[in-house]
Parts: sequence; C-alpha cells; structure tokens
Amino acid sequence: MKPKSSLCALIVAALLLAAFANVATASQPPAAPGYTFYRVQPGDNLYRISLRFGVSMYAIMQANGLTNANYVYVGQVLRIPTGPATPPPPPWPHPQPPPPSDGFYYTVQYGDTLAIIAARFGTTVYAILQANGISNPNLVYVGQVLWVPGRHLPPPPVGGNWRGEYFNNVDLAGPPSVVRYDQAINFDWGLGGPHPRIAADCFSVRWTRSLWLAAGTWRFTTATDDGARLWVDDVLVIDQWQQQPETVNTADVPLGAGNHQVRMEYFEQRGLAVARLRWDNVSPDGPGDCRTCRGTPSPTSAWLGQYYDNMFLSGDPQLTRTDGAVDFNWGSQSPGGDIPRWLWSARWTQTARFDRGKYRFHAMVDDGVRLFVDGTVVIDEWEDNPGTEFMADKVMTAGNHPLKVEFYQKGYDAKIKVWWEKLP
Repeated sequence: MKPKSSLCALIVAALLLAAFANVATASQPPAAPGYTFYRVQPGDNLYRISLRFGVSMYAIMQANGLTNANYVYVGQVLRIPTGPATPPPPPWPHPQPPPPSDGFYYTVQYGDTLAIIAARFGTTVYAILQANGISNPNLVYVGQVLWVPGRHLPPPPVGGNWRGEYFNNVDLAGPPSVVRYDQAINFDWGLGGPHPRIAADCFSVRWTRSLWLAAGTWRFTTATDDGARLWVDDVLVIDQWQQQPETVNTADVPLGAGNHQVRMEYFEQRGLAVARLRWDNVSPDGPGDCRTCRGTPSPTSAWLGQYYDNMFLSGDPQLTRTDGAVDFNWGSQSPGGDIPRWLWSARWTQTARFDRGKYRFHAMVDDGVRLFVDGTVVIDEWEDNPGTEFMADKVMTAGNHPLKVEFYQKGYDAKIKVWWEKLP
C-alpha cells in the first residue's frame, strides 16, 4: 500500500506543477518582434538580468519604461530586447558628450553613492548612468569622474580654490564646456589642451575666486601665451588681450585687509599654451609671496594652509592655500581640492606679533590638534575628540613669534578653531 500511495502522490504533484506552468505561460505576454519576455526570479536584479541576456541595463529600462535601476520585483514580467545590442557610451575620460551647457564633471568622494549624487544635484540615477556608460548603479569608486547632467553647477569647495570656466573658443562665448576648481593658476600645457573636452588650440578660460589679503600694496603678475586680462575687485588692472609669446605683465594694487574678488581671463590661439598668476605684497613690511605666504606676516595676515590626503601630514600637500583664520566647521564635507571627506590632515603656519605679557591660547577641535608657539608644543591633543576645547597659557615676549597648528580628521564631523587673548 505504501508504494502505491507514494506513486499517487508523485503523480498528483506532477499534475499540479504542469498546471502551474501552463498558468504562468498563459499569463506571460506573447513575444513581440525584437523582444522576448522574462519573469523576475528571487535574487534577480537588472544587472544580473542584463548579463544573462547579453543586453544593457539601459535597453531593458527603456523597453519597460523604468526610471529606477534598483527597483524590480519578483514576478514582474520584463520585455527583453533581442535585437543587436547598442554599445553603451564610452567610460571616462570620454563619456558620451552631452550639450556643454547641460551638466558638469564631478569627482566621486568618500561615502558617495549614485543616489546621493543625484539627489544633491537635482537629477536622477538613470540620467547619470546614461551619461557615463555605467551598467551597475551600485559600483562607483572614490576618485571616479562622472558627468552629472542638468543645469546645476557643483558647489565651490570650502576655502580658496579657483573656479575655472573653460570654453572651446577664444572669446569666452556661450556656456563653458568644462567647469572645474583649480588649486592654482600655474599651467604650462605646451602643445596640448587643459582637458579632454577642450581643444588644444583656440580655447579660453575664466578663473574667479575670493582672495584674503593683508593690507598693503600687492603686485599681481601674469605670465601667459597668449592673452590675459586681470580684474581686482572688478577693476581691470592688466589688459593684454592679444596673441603673444609667453609675456610677463605686472600691476601694483593698494588694498585693505580682507577678502578681494580676483578674476583672470585667458585665451590660447595656437602653438604653446601657458597661463600663470602670482601675487606678492611689495609693501616695506609685507609678507612677501602670498601664493605660499612665506615671510613675516603681520598679526592680521592669513595662515599658510597645507592639506594632506592622509591623517599623518605625510608626503606632499594636495592643497595649499591662504586661510584668513583657523576657524572651520566642515561637517562631513571636504575642505576642497583633492582632499577626501574623512581621513585627512592639515598644517597651518604664520608669524604673528605679540605684546609682552601672558596669553591664553585656545583650540576647539574634532578630531586631533597640536599647537606650537616658537617651535614648542603648548597644546598636544593628538587623539579623537568630539568637538572639545583645550587651553594653554604662555608668557610671550614683545615681537614676532612663529605659530604652527596641526590637525587631523578621522571621521564624521570635522571642525577646528584656534584663537588667543592676552590675560590681565
């Protein structure tokens, strides 16, 4: 009896499976010319389905009117194109070129996802996938350069890099083909161009930034092949808009202490391409070359800030700039340039004038800080701190004293503020 009952059970199960298969087949739409149909199974995603059928994710999304590459569900019936596959756009550095006015390049930072990037700049994951030829929306890496479609410009980095607008003409006409942030205007492109999307000849650039300068007479120096124009606080101080071999031009500008708007325009006609800008305080007691702010700054002068892409102040700094004060609250953002959001360090130096007396130095920090006065450490808190204030008292002689602040950022929020006051 047992063998007979087992046989009957097997027959019934087989009939049920056959019936279920017929129902599933009946519910699946008939194949259309150029398409087949597939029912999503447990564990499937668009990427796996695209690999299984040898077509791109974009083709499947377009065939089914999908806008979210991360959302398919078990039992969903998808149309799968069966015609010749359309090759995806080539990857960076040559993404499918969208209209030059309709997007910008963005470098992926630590913690970024395509969803975060899309939300930040008001676009969609699908639009970024299409623009960059990415087949897996879950695979982006730190340092990857993406074209972000849309009319939104990337936010400027915190602090002092130059905003560079690059044009594929010599007249700065129309929308820029590339917008990026340059650490310094110090380029010798030779016979090449500044970017894969910019021609080697017949291009132009506009750089702008807010520059903190001490009071005094500042000498601005351009060295360009070909033409250059320079404005300081919207006043044209250098006007050499002409074809020329590498030529040096200077302008002396008296300025008060504070932030000043500087704009440099440049064009390259043909042949060699060079564009450089420097500024020096030529006052009798000025700090000298303030591209690096070396020398003997006054008490109101900026700090020389050097930023490193590691927590150990090792190697060459990835970003060097002048900072009006060591007073920052970056949150979870990068300080600028090629510095990541987390796991980085910085060193600030200047020489400040003190009166004779006792001073109290303060450092409020998240994470680690060291403060040196005259080469001696007075605050040493080189450890993770959640926004903690530290103090140290020191008797100062009248005159100039070198100061140095070192800082590292490990994770989450990043902030530092350093100041001092004279005690009674």
